[in-house]
Amino acid sequence: IRQSDRIFPGISVADIDLGGKTVEEAVSVLDENGWAAMGEKNVTAALPAGYKVTVNAAQSGAIRPAEEIAKLAETYGKKTSFFGSLAEYLHGMTFSKDIFSETQKIDEDYVKTQISEAVEEMYSSFPEKPYDVSLENREVTIIRSAQGLTIDQKEIQDEVMDALKQRNFTQVQYDFSSEIPENTVDIQGIHDSIYREVKNAVYDPSTGAATQSSSGVDFNVEEATKLVNN
Repeated sequence: IRQSDRIFPGISVADIDLGGKTVEEAVSVLDENGWAAMGEKNVTAALPAGYKVTVNAAQSGAIRPAEEIAKLAETYGKKTSFFGSLAEYLHGMTFSKDIFSETQKIDEDYVKTQISEAVEEMYSSFPEKPYDVSLENREVTIIRSAQGLTIDQKEIQDEVMDALKQRNFTQVQYDFSSEIPENTVDIQGIHDSIYREVKNAVYDPSTGAATQSSSGVDFNVEEATKLVNN
């Protein structure tokens, strides 16, 4: 039994039955069940301002190559002693064993790096002042600063690690909303600084020329305050 080149009965990986297969046959079964595609999936976590953490299943070690998985499955349960191997073999005849968790070698350093780089990129996009204001095409854009905003990277890491272990390749839920600082934006001050009255061109008969016209810039302070600070 120990010398057999076949996987013991009852052995499966991620609900894919590999029992009784050779390594080559197991690789084919894994491929047929979309193993490579599973490795291309990601676990993500949303950050403020539309940024996100992305952790790839294969790069993280959550999904290892099919060849490695098949070889691990082939050796599973084969003890150094004949009777130990026999007991595992007979157990597999009656009870199934999914060894997916035992095939994972999740690289925590990779996960940490993905998170820290995404958070750093997010912070670098915010202005150093409490907020920044831009006016373009008659549209006022207000970007809040990251002052006081704290991202719990360890919490994100724990959520991502759990998702990888459970093959939950989707967006994990991290509630950062309660950690966003309440920097009240001075809407009235912004209005006063950018307000510009509409000026129509006026013909001056003494010079025979028209004065320069200009478009006005204005917005409803009360409505803007509700939109930004609530």
